[in-house]
Amino acid sequence: MRRNPAADTAEVTAPTMPPTETAATESHPAPGGAVLWPLYVGAFLATFMFSVSNIAIPAVKTALGAGDSASALVVGLFSAAFASGLILCGRIGDRFGRRRLFTLGTAALVVISVAVGLAPGPAELLIARTVQGFAAAVMMPQILASIQHALNGTERLKAISLFGAFSGVGTVGGQVIGGGLISAFGDQWG
Repeated sequence: MRRNPAADTAEVTAPTMPPTETAATESHPAPGGAVLWPLYVGAFLATFMFSVSNIAIPAVKTALGAGDSASALVVGLFSAAFASGLILCGRIGDRFGRRRLFTLGTAALVVISVAVGLAPGPAELLIARTVQGFAAAVMMPQILASIQHALNGTERLKAISLFGAFSGVGTVGGQVIGGGLISAFGDQWG
């Protein structure tokens, strides 16, 4: 059997693979838990604001003289504004910055929540609840997109699990804390 002298001098090299997502994220360390806490608080706030209104309906009816249809719209308009704004606001966050939109949405949610509490009548309350739902829609998609973009593997799974936990606690907290506030202050609204 004849040997090829060129093969003896040729260097053996492994095929070059393009950089993977894992290699790209190793150069940029994943954010720690402290960085993600504002996102979890935002998830809590959005679901809290949605669910607290269910408990407040009797107080709203009494204090503002809202009828049955206006009372149903207190929950319905928040839901409609939230659902209709999610995709649009997620796309805007991708284009102009998730952090910027998250901050804007959170600030708007807090300010509008004060307006909801101070609403002098049913019409003002319905307008404020609609804007409040849209503010939650500005904030919420930025949370999941930020987690998806920044984390991989088990860290991503942990972060999404915490997002779900904080959202669930917000939903339950809205019922419990809202009930406590209504019990403490009676049927006063605003």
